[in-house]
Amino acid sequence: MRSSIVLATVLPAAFTYAIPAVVPWTSAKDNKVACNATETGYISFVTPGGPSNGTQLAVDSCKALDPCLYPEDLHPTGSPDDIVCPMTLDRSLNKAKSGSMHITALYGGNKRSKNITIDLFPPANPTGQETYRKADCEGYLSQLFSLQKDKGGCADKTQDAHMGQLTVGTGSTLSGAVFKASLIDSAT
Repeated sequence: MRSSIVLATVLPAAFTYAIPAVVPWTSAKDNKVACNATETGYISFVTPGGPSNGTQLAVDSCKALDPCLYPEDLHPTGSPDDIVCPMTLDRSLNKAKSGSMHITALYGGNKRSKNITIDLFPPANPTGQETYRKADCEGYLSQLFSLQKDKGGCADKTQDAHMGQLTVGTGSTLSGAVFKASLIDSAT
């Protein structure tokens, strides 16, 4: 005699899932920007092969700073450089984060191979509740690289990006945190 086992899954008649609303990113109103006056190098947005604008430079910098902000770009096949990322939109800033990438900088019209280092430091007096999202990283670094100096950024009149740092103002989950961009000599 043959017996059969039947497995059945019962689903509720109505299944609802609430997708969290996407809130447009806004910058804190009282950010403080300090541009590096001693650094003579800058990132040109008209150099072939370079970033096309401050927003693209900000995205590339955020990818170097925290690859988990871009899970779609992570290698899924188990290569040695795979990174394990938490499944969360809000990233904790309980310690400083740093990343770097190779870039061509201009010094007096001459190209030099450099690395751009991006640092994100927690506030001087952290509460333990500091969090950030991809939009925060891209937004604040874009502000630093794209806005002219008289408008809260480190770009010059030709829109070339100079290095500096931005301290996030009040009213943000990152209040007091510092985004810093520096050019350093490339190892290669």
